[in-house]
Amino acid sequence: MGVLLALAGAEVSVIAHDATLAAIKNDGLQLMKDGKAQRVHVRATDDPSQLEPQDYVIVSVKTPSLEDVGPDGRLRRLHGLLCRCARKNPAQWWKQAHYWLCGQQLG
Repeated sequence: MGVLLALAGAEVSVIAHDATLAAIKNDGLQLMKDGKAQRVHVRATDDPSQLEPQDYVIVSVKTPSLEDVGPDGRLRRLHGLLCRCARKNPAQWWKQAHYWLCGQQLG
């Protein structure tokens, strides 16, 4: 998704850690489509405070990483419209993410 946004002219920032962060910083993001690789270089950091407020925030993590993206409010300062992508139990994840990022409990 980030590759397509960047190719369309959007400024894309990525928050990652460890080996993933190193790979994105060194090699950029790559999308394989119809047998062709499309690669873009984007801003990448492991510290959300290094990014300015965002227009749109896409959070995509595996369930075990949920605790890393919300409770301490690190992503809250990015503002923007939140889009969530979860691998397991997306309804429960959405409730947690909405509370952590927006401060409002969902029913």
